[in-house]
Amino acid sequence: MLRPKTPRIGIVRLDQPRTAKTAVLGDLVAPQSLQGVAPQSLQGSESLSQTDIIYRRAEGYTFSVCVSGHPVNAPDQLQLTRGEVRIRGTQGDPQHLFEVGGNQPPRARNPSFTEPWVVNGRAVGVVYIYLPELILANLKQTLAELRELECRCLSSSCGFMANINSFCAARSGMPTLMSTLDLLPTLLLSLPPEDVILVLTSNGTNFKRHAETLIPPHVPLKRLRVCGLEQVRGFGAEVASGTTVDPLLAEAGIVGAVVEAFTATAPSPIGAILLECTELPGYSNALRQKFNLPVYDVLTLCSLLIASVAVSPTLGAHAHFVNEM
Repeated sequence: MLRPKTPRIGIVRLDQPRTAKTAVLGDLVAPQSLQGVAPQSLQGSESLSQTDIIYRRAEGYTFSVCVSGHPVNAPDQLQLTRGEVRIRGTQGDPQHLFEVGGNQPPRARNPSFTEPWVVNGRAVGVVYIYLPELILANLKQTLAELRELECRCLSSSCGFMANINSFCAARSGMPTLMSTLDLLPTLLLSLPPEDVILVLTSNGTNFKRHAETLIPPHVPLKRLRVCGLEQVRGFGAEVASGTTVDPLLAEAGIVGAVVEAFTATAPSPIGAILLECTELPGYSNALRQKFNLPVYDVLTLCSLLIASVAVSPTLGAHAHFVNEM
């Protein structure tokens, strides 16, 4: 029986100050969340190990840069804004180091330039400033490194990276789905024409502001309903600040927000729930059990990518009749 090694998946993460945040199981930044994803599609294959998940950050590619990004002229070109990372303390402090990702050791930052972070006339830290051309070069280098590390497919730890999917696909040379939002055209085909998809996002205001660059072309907005979770206790403020969420409070609040969304959406039937935020898969089962609907999250997305490039051990190396097995 053929037992191939599970393909590596590359995950692009956002640049941010170092934190002591603890991830909930299901959050894509926790390698344990992806363990077991591959066997759901590939019976008999080995469990996806942490060594098969390669995390990398592009220095300077922060959330504010991410939401500004969009392809221009050609899929492999990208327009970005200036990026800033504000860190309290002084250069040389451990929290000022840049975390590349995975098992790579932190290193000193290499910004375009720095400025003092001044609050009420007093310097409290350092502002690391990255010009667009440097961020773009870093992003290209990150994609090249993931390719050199023999990743076979690519995704991201932020659903807003949907706006650079075409860029990453062109530059990485591997199957690329940077966001669950990239699934929307296919998911709509799976539903009756009167059904809508409920999109859960950590911040509805941000999502609606950038929806034009996030939602794939030809997806009718009338088929979507957006539910922002920024007011959910234990989740909204914590995601925004990059601190640890309260999973029990969060789960109750998220389920409650979806109940309210069902009421607001009526009489249009909700046929599926899509989780844009990659911190949400830990709550997918609660939503499936409560609403008896299909729930699509970034783990669903990664399962699809991994299955598409893996050799199925149940089929063997070559086609054959069933009675020859």
